[in-house]
Amino acid sequence: AAAAYQEAAELVRVSFGGRLLRTIGCVYEVAADMFFSSMKWNLVDSASASWKESAQQYRARFNMFSSLGRSAIAVKRMHDVAAGSALLGEEPSEAAEQDQEKKEKATREMLSSLEDSLPVFLQAIWDVSVVDIESTLRRVCDKVLKDISVPWQIRHRRAVAMRRLARIFRDKVESTDLSQSQVAKQHLEEALYGAIRERQ
Repeated sequence: AAAAYQEAAELVRVSFGGRLLRTIGCVYEVAADMFFSSMKWNLVDSASASWKESAQQYRARFNMFSSLGRSAIAVKRMHDVAAGSALLGEEPSEAAEQDQEKKEKATREMLSSLEDSLPVFLQAIWDVSVVDIESTLRRVCDKVLKDISVPWQIRHRRAVAMRRLARIFRDKVESTDLSQSQVAKQHLEEALYGAIRERQ
């Protein structure tokens, strides 16, 4: 248990670490619930656990498609700004100084548009990653909990350990100040901004 607490403490400090722990914890908890409900042969518990898993999958997919839609809108907005600045650059200008000011203004607008869109892109990347993380974890949990090469008592212990690990991860996320994860996200955004500025 000490190793799990230490791992959770390390993971919660990285970018998107709190979200990652919450995602892993939810998948582990649902997998353990489904295992326990199948062991009891209780149709109500089994249906409830199955419904919970389906709801989790649909929520992740809905978030992914919503984020992709917002990203497409942000790309369109950036394209419109870039197209507008390209038109400004093509206009004949009598004064070279005015022309330079227009180009600088257009460049600032393009950078501003990109900076405004970065959080949207980061969220989209995360939401796509969640779908992949959840499906991979579900397959792993199925293999661990449906392993017929070991007695049911071992599978039961695995489910108990999985549920305990899920609670450790989720408790760590709840006990962590949310501003810490915001700081990690801000560091990632600043690194991306810095990379963009260096290329200019």
